Amino acid sequence: MNRSATVSREAYQRIREENEELFAENLRLKQQLFGDFEIPHDWKLTRRERKIFGCLLAATLAKKETLIEAVFGLYDEPASADDNIKVSIFNMRKKLNPLGIKIKVQWGVGYYLEPETRNKLREELNGRTAH
Repeated sequence: MNRSATVSREAYQRIREENEELFAENLRLKQQLFGDFEIPHDWKLTRRERKIFGCLLAATLAKKETLIEAVFGLYDEPASADDNIKVSIFNMRKKLNPLGIKIKVQWGVGYYLEPETRNKLREELNGRTAH
């Protein structure tokens, strides 16, 4: 076996290990950001809305930039990201208001749930861990 083949295998193994570490770190950060909650399916939230709702549960105030990163990632943010978040919040309000869940806005900053509502939901949904 020549030296270049050995180096390539070593490089491949190093990249593979690094990839596994990054994957684990990504998973840890997602759980930290969104919490380990399973949102009831009968709420009929889309995948995007679930990510936004996870941010609302995890933070006292979910800044627009945080919601955009949570939904689109750091690098895939479309020019219309802000409008997409607004539309998602609008749709979430239609689905959640009848359940007594009110999403509030802090103009120019972000969105939040009333502290009592947020704490109650965190307690209720904490027992329903994600799969």
